[in-house]
Amino acid sequence: MAVKKQVADEIKDVNTLRDIVDSYEKISATKMQNIRSQVLLNRDFLEELNYVFQQVKKSYQDQIKLLMKKERIKKDKMTLIKTNGKTLFVLLSANTGLYGTILNKTYQLFRNYVVNQKGDILIIGKLGRDIYEGDPISRPFIYKDLADTSAKPETLKEIVSMVIQYEKVVVFHGKFHTTVSQVPTATSVSGDPMPGEKEVPELKFFFEPSLEEIMLFFEKEIFSSYFEQTVQESELAKHASRMISLDNSLENIKKNLRILFGEEQRLKHVDFNKKQLETISSIKLWKK
Repeated sequence: MAVKKQVADEIKDVNTLRDIVDSYEKISATKMQNIRSQVLLNRDFLEELNYVFQQVKKSYQDQIKLLMKKERIKKDKMTLIKTNGKTLFVLLSANTGLYGTILNKTYQLFRNYVVNQKGDILIIGKLGRDIYEGDPISRPFIYKDLADTSAKPETLKEIVSMVIQYEKVVVFHGKFHTTVSQVPTATSVSGDPMPGEKEVPELKFFFEPSLEEIMLFFEKEIFSSYFEQTVQESELAKHASRMISLDNSLENIKKNLRILFGEEQRLKHVDFNKKQLETISSIKLWKK
């Protein structure tokens, strides 16, 4: 009887866990669907804008250098805003778990990139901070907290105001490809091509109102929008990865339930057979 009760209690507990995991999976699926269209639409638009920005900087190097000289900006990089001249590596992580493998993969990409690179490090999310603090890299870092979903505009604005001070900014984040495929990605949000990217062609543009104002617009407004896009990209990838992870967990839970139900049926048959044997034995005794 004790064994039967133990199996029944375990079935009850696993059923409760199944309901919880199923609810979390549906929540993640809903959140993923809510932001998917917007993120994918903005991705194409901002990536094209960033590509145009790179083309402008390459095609108008001489003119931009003259503008830099006019503003007394002495830097190798084509820029019209005064930065601290440093590189910043940003890791977009999360505050909670159950996001599948995408966070660990993103951290590994980040680690492999920064281990031999000079630059400051910014980590966003408690999980990323905890992993980094246990890593033998042993370099100082800046930490910022950001909600895993629907980050407050004022918090994002605060982070952007700090990040924009850097000359070069590379963000490491998860990127959504399909529902079952999310990949770790490094994105330059400061208008610089990443190593290995193809060279942009030189093109001629008509500027309205002027090259100077267009450059400033790219370097401030587009920078902010592109950085916020990487945050949304990370959010979408995390929800998709969580949904797949929870779906796999749900399948394992169902498998365990089938095993437990089988054990429950086996115990019922054992109990039934035992009662039948007891009945037969009592009949034989009665006949004697």
